[in-house]
Amino acid sequence: MKKLFTLFIALVLSIGVSAQCPLTEAVDFKTVDHHGQEIHLFDILDGGQYVLIDFFFTSCGPCQNAAPKVVDAYYALGCNQHDVFFMEISPSDHNDAPYYFIDNWIANYGVEYPTIYLTSGGENSGEDICNMYQIPAYPTMVLISPDRKIVVQDIWPVNSVETILDTLAPFGIEEHECDGNTQAPAIVLDIEREASYAIDAKFTPNAASASYYVLASTQAGLNAEAIKAQGTELTEGGVHTFTGLSASTDYNIYALPVSAEGEFGEVKVETAKTKCEATAGEAAIELNVAVVPGFVIADAFPNSATSEYHYAFVKVSKFEEWGEEYAIFQLLRDNNPVCGNDFWQLDVAYFEEGVEYYCYGIGYNAEAELGEPTYVRFTVGEGGGDDDDPEDPEDPDYIAENSSIEFTVNPNPAKSSVNVNLNGDAQVKFFDMTGRCVKEVNAINNTTINIEDLNKGIYFVNVNGNVQKLVVE
Repeated sequence: MKKLFTLFIALVLSIGVSAQCPLTEAVDFKTVDHHGQEIHLFDILDGGQYVLIDFFFTSCGPCQNAAPKVVDAYYALGCNQHDVFFMEISPSDHNDAPYYFIDNWIANYGVEYPTIYLTSGGENSGEDICNMYQIPAYPTMVLISPDRKIVVQDIWPVNSVETILDTLAPFGIEEHECDGNTQAPAIVLDIEREASYAIDAKFTPNAASASYYVLASTQAGLNAEAIKAQGTELTEGGVHTFTGLSASTDYNIYALPVSAEGEFGEVKVETAKTKCEATAGEAAIELNVAVVPGFVIADAFPNSATSEYHYAFVKVSKFEEWGEEYAIFQLLRDNNPVCGNDFWQLDVAYFEEGVEYYCYGIGYNAEAELGEPTYVRFTVGEGGGDDDDPEDPEDPDYIAENSSIEFTVNPNPAKSSVNVNLNGDAQVKFFDMTGRCVKEVNAINNTTINIEDLNKGIYFVNVNGNVQKLVVE
């Protein structure tokens, strides 16, 4: 639950509405930035500079949208060498292996001004400073004058670099060249949408980029010349749609910024994968759940318009606590999309006896539009477990789809008999969709079992604790 609560708070704090800093007087702090440089707020102010602080965190969407404009303003106003000193402060990000959140953020947005975060050194961490300033939402951008007054409690919305420049201009903060520092062309690249046959990517070039080239390619490691030769040249930032792509294919999305003098900036590349093939229409999924001795079994049947889908189990009480919108959000972030029919077996120990659960799922169509969610409500009876999920010990109320079954019977579908491959002796049990054992056979090695006594329908074959779905025609 801890990680989900943290994520929920992050969502609340990045909703992109104006929520200014409530203080009017600056609070001093001493810290160390990402580059190991000591930062003492009042020393900077006493030196005669204004200080602009961008309170942010790396997974905040509005913060990501504002960052390129802040970077451009930093260069336009003299790179911390003249009237104003830029810095950014995160309350939650760290830079520990293997994540390197701050390294990635700085590299992606070309941040050269001080970055302070949760695990920064010095007397005050990023969390400490955000608490000092009672920051209610992110991003919040404040301007502090040399007399230690907070003269701008938030700059919002940040529609362009001019928004920042125009806000600071009345305080006598003027544009300057960066002494000994020339801004290179650079671009920020974010994947916005992955559909069956198209990918949307957002490109944000900096002020030094006169144009840029974009390309979607299955080839990796393309250099600047190849991207320019094969790509499309654009001059304005925004979302670009790559169309005519193949379904269920990995692509490299390239961006090459170019200055007015024709100088290449650093190539940016992000990977994306198109969704599975699908016909036109609305995505829909049929879910079935069966509780058999020792197992809870689900199967999923998407319609032809479903390019991919996600499904999971959750306690009904947990679902109601979350609400449908957040429950769907949680489902879509499981990083395990499914294409085509699926079968999933879980040990009954994952579930609490007598507790109601949902098996729920939702899918995308070919245009990456979500369909309506599907729900199956069920209860595990006697023999349920303690709900101790070893794959997610922090949140045993939610079970994401991540299991696979290797045991098979054939043919499947079957009409009169099935072959069961065994190594030695075993008891083969057939369960119907109600969880009732309808047939039991002692088998030795490879065995053919007559099933003419079974009615047409879906059954589950249990051999030594492994379960496989069987369709009888």
